[in-house]
Amino acid sequence: AAAGGGGSAAAGAEAHSTARVTAAMHARARDDFFRRASEAFRQGQMEVASYYSEQGRHHNRMMREANYKAACAIAQSHAQKMGGHELDLHGFHVEEALSSVFEYLMEFQTQREQGRSLPYRFVTLITGRGAHSRNGRPQILPAVEGFLRRHNYRFDMANPGALRVYLGSGRVK
Repeated sequence: AAAGGGGSAAAGAEAHSTARVTAAMHARARDDFFRRASEAFRQGQMEVASYYSEQGRHHNRMMREANYKAACAIAQSHAQKMGGHELDLHGFHVEEALSSVFEYLMEFQTQREQGRSLPYRFVTLITGRGAHSRNGRPQILPAVEGFLRRHNYRFDMANPGALRVYLGSGRVK
């Protein structure tokens, strides 16, 4: 599970929202600094271009950190609402969802490798149908399916927005 603080679901939603707004602010600043760096480079102002480029990289790091905080808040909020046999990936970006799936399945793999019995025969990864994604097309679902295939997990569709993953199969590395 992703790191994050305790607290109510409402506090988690507020932390998620605040972090995503912060990430968007840094993304805009990053894009602006990279645009300025490109202009300075075209004008032969290499020191200025280097400065703007470094500022762009700084805002990119800050954006990633804010998105990580948002993902942690989402994971904490979902964990308070769901049992251990389901992982809800709503609200995650694709990279965050894949990281969460990796960590989630790694917990079960570790139990299996330690000779402990698994608490479930399968788990459900709730990816959503993509209704809120750009162009209304799922982004998380195909990425998670690809991840599961690469790691030899047996899975099927529990419903149009969820995958049932069989824990006795596959191995994350």
